[in-house]
Amino acid sequence: MKTVLFFTATIFSFQLEAQLKVDAGSDLYLCSQSYLAPINASRGYIELGGKPTATGGVAPYQYKWKYLKDSAKTYLILTSDTIPNPRIKYGDIPQYPFQLKVTDAIGNISLDTIVVYFSKWICAAGEQYMTKNKYDTVYISASGCQSIFPHIKCTWSPTTYLLDSTKCVARTYTPVQMRYDYVITDSIGCQMPVYKWVTISNASIDEPRINDIFSRFENPVTDQSVIIPNNLHTKTSLTIYNLVGEKVMEEELKDPIMIGAILKTRGAYTAIIQSQNAPLFVFKILRE
Repeated sequence: MKTVLFFTATIFSFQLEAQLKVDAGSDLYLCSQSYLAPINASRGYIELGGKPTATGGVAPYQYKWKYLKDSAKTYLILTSDTIPNPRIKYGDIPQYPFQLKVTDAIGNISLDTIVVYFSKWICAAGEQYMTKNKYDTVYISASGCQSIFPHIKCTWSPTTYLLDSTKCVARTYTPVQMRYDYVITDSIGCQMPVYKWVTISNASIDEPRINDIFSRFENPVTDQSVIIPNNLHTKTSLTIYNLVGEKVMEEELKDPIMIGAILKTRGAYTAIIQSQNAPLFVFKILRE
């Protein structure tokens, strides 16, 4: 009877040896505003290993963590390299590959790896300005900020005078100085808030030569806006295009034009005044 029991225990021990498994944990993607960011309780500890880290085989286990890019620096990066769930002290590069080696009580060995990624943002310092003419539409972009992971989304606010508010390159036709805040989101979900000023130059369409053509012209235009021609001695026409180049209207400047009724969609338009098919003026019209 004792012999049978001994034989059964030997088989059971052999089965445990064959089942030694190690879990270094799933790869981690972490957000960090800057490199050399300490990992502490306020940001949440970053812990390696599984729950549990080792199973099967014959306990107790010996653990050995190694930083694969430079094993000599493992102790600088981890709180310990001989426990099942060490913590990362800080991140000063975007990628940390680790290997975990587990040895059980009778010499069985199992290996696993984990990679920790830090999303690092690099942004241009200081305020960002873009100057435009009062009635021009200009592109503003989320430039000056880069992550090691690609951008997938930009969200701008406020949306006043803004087109494409969820694109990283948006358009604005603001006639006044405006601060636009935007949040960039990269492919692992990390975000960086930035802002950009759009300032207005003194140039506008309200120049004396335009007044030779119009006796009254409001810009931005509203529902009640009317273009009243002034110079009826020269045959001129007004052609207006939207931002994608489609012709919205074309009329001879001889009678008042209810411009507010024609331009029903809010946005910016390109207007061309021609005389005998020769452009005299090209300017922007803003529809509120």
